[in-house]
Amino acid sequence: VAKQLDGAFGITLPESEVAYIAIHLAGKKSIIPEESAAAGASSAEGGHAGAEGSHGGARGAAPHDARGVIIPDEVWNVVTEMLDRVWELFHFDFRDDLELRMNLARHIVPLVTRLRFNMSIDNPLLSDIKTRFPLAFAMALDAADVLGRHYGTTLSQAETGYIALAFALALDRLREEGPRRNVVVVCASGLGTSRLLEHAIRRQFGDRIDKVVPCDALHVEAMDFTGFDYIFTTVPLEGEFPIPVQEIHSFLNEVDVRQINELLRASADMGAGAGLFDPAWFDPHLDAETPHEAICGLAELMVERAGAPAELVELALERESAASTAFGSGLALPHPIRSLPGPTKVCAGIPNRPIRWGDKDVELVLLVAIGDDGRNALDWFFSRMAELLSHEERVKRIVDDRSFEVMMQEIAH
Repeated sequence: VAKQLDGAFGITLPESEVAYIAIHLAGKKSIIPEESAAAGASSAEGGHAGAEGSHGGARGAAPHDARGVIIPDEVWNVVTEMLDRVWELFHFDFRDDLELRMNLARHIVPLVTRLRFNMSIDNPLLSDIKTRFPLAFAMALDAADVLGRHYGTTLSQAETGYIALAFALALDRLREEGPRRNVVVVCASGLGTSRLLEHAIRRQFGDRIDKVVPCDALHVEAMDFTGFDYIFTTVPLEGEFPIPVQEIHSFLNEVDVRQINELLRASADMGAGAGLFDPAWFDPHLDAETPHEAICGLAELMVERAGAPAELVELALERESAASTAFGSGLALPHPIRSLPGPTKVCAGIPNRPIRWGDKDVELVLLVAIGDDGRNALDWFFSRMAELLSHEERVKRIVDDRSFEVMMQEIAH
């Protein structure tokens, strides 16, 4: 590059300037093995197969990815630590997600050079990333802490935003999969018809259905429904059942398919958010002037009224010291640095006056006591937060009204 500049402008760059160019190139590079470069880009199908073969499983060492980009063992091990941290705190298990591992590793290879030489990078998408993907950004903050500790530095929010995009993509894939449901199928026309109906249900909803168990109408009342989510029946059933009952035709028609789709969507959404909030965990006049006071006040309320472990106070403060949890639109989402035993719970507080939280003014604080009860509750909560962050007027309505009922209306909107 220096020689090209010399030829074009008649200048000779000193060695220090050549070194500076080298640093910038290293900060963007992906190292391609010589044989890969000579052979050219392989087909997508062939490259994918090669990638899976080279990994020997997602948690093993990976010398290169499908495009031939060299990934040092050190980087691969750091990615493992990052995903372990996300599992420990959020209970989203990405540890065997090969695509996420590769996306993070490809990004980290040149990132290491930028960290080593303290190079700054711009991220014009940062504000949008924090608003649209708050859960992914929260995961990225904790994963970036692992990365920073390993390389003896602190990642900027711009760099963290790019890591968040990788997590956002992985979360979208999880949402597409959705929770799998167990179904009892009641049919009065004999076992053959029941089996045909079972196959029709699996064909239409296979990605959302786990078990399909046939049962005749005479014995359905005596059945143990533990572990089942729905009853799909071709005949009217008398009596009460502990799970929803949906009448369908012996041969699924378009109306049946539409109604079952609506049932699956509605119940999944309602169940995920159940138990997260409670009026007893709501402080409409939070007496706090600093983030420290707000976190302590809400954490102590959770310990007193929700039975949260006493360590919640210390763990939430420790998490806040790593990076600000103010996301914009007047909203802060503090949470502990690791998950706690029991279900996820959210304590809400509206300060008497806006709190200066990092570089933002916060008017609504939602302390998320992250539990070990799986990912559905957190995913539901953060999807609602993404909506709030995109509609500042809804946060304003909550703050102006200061009632639990209005807060829940705006969150569930």
